[in-house]
Amino acid sequence: MLRDFVVDSVLVPQGDFQTDVVLEAYYEPIGGKMRVLNALLLRRLMARRALRTIEGVKRLAEAT
Repeated sequence: MLRDFVVDSVLVPQGDFQTDVVLEAYYEPIGGKMRVLNALLLRRLMARRALRTIEGVKRLAEAT
């Protein structure tokens, strides 16, 4: 499936009341089938999941 899956998250202050959140995912697809799926589908699915995660964190942060 996927080897060496790592997600880095970085908070970058942008002034007193704003912070940028950067999520970077690194992985290596194993096998030809997974490489094709990665190119056609997985990258977009991972990006959507990361966006939903960031939106959820934002809602939590703004609720407090």
